[in-house]
Amino acid sequence: RSRFGRAFIAIRDNDLAAEIMGLDIVRYKLLSFFLCSVYAGLAGCMYAIWMRGISVDHFDMNESIWYLGMLIVGGMGSVPGAVFGAVLIRGLNIFVTYIGPFVGGFFSSTAATAIELGLGPVVFGLVVLGFLIFEPHGLSRVWTRFKAFYRVWPFSY
Repeated sequence: RSRFGRAFIAIRDNDLAAEIMGLDIVRYKLLSFFLCSVYAGLAGCMYAIWMRGISVDHFDMNESIWYLGMLIVGGMGSVPGAVFGAVLIRGLNIFVTYIGPFVGGFFSSTAATAIELGLGPVVFGLVVLGFLIFEPHGLSRVWTRFKAFYRVWPFSY
């Protein structure tokens, strides 16, 4: 509810209208970029402390795609959505890791190995595509609708 917060909201909603109202768009966008960079730097520092070192090998394209999928499933623009997406995707990954040998047991050894290795990315891709098609706002929107429904549950008028 500060001056900066209202300026950010005005720029988010309509940057042309915010500029007409007298806001310095470039200044606030640079401030936003700076704040996001500070948070990203702090997260990187905490990650380096946790891993006791850091290298380029920790950040490959595969991990980036997994993180992007978590954000898509959870709902972009929502912190609880990012948490929901991470929990769902990592939970599915663990589930597929345990169920892969069971599914692969129905096939020959070569096919079983291929199924065990390829089942995780296939399930991941199907989940992300399903959310993009059927629920583009992610789990955060589902959670919001769930809360709104049960807020007035006994009296649905």
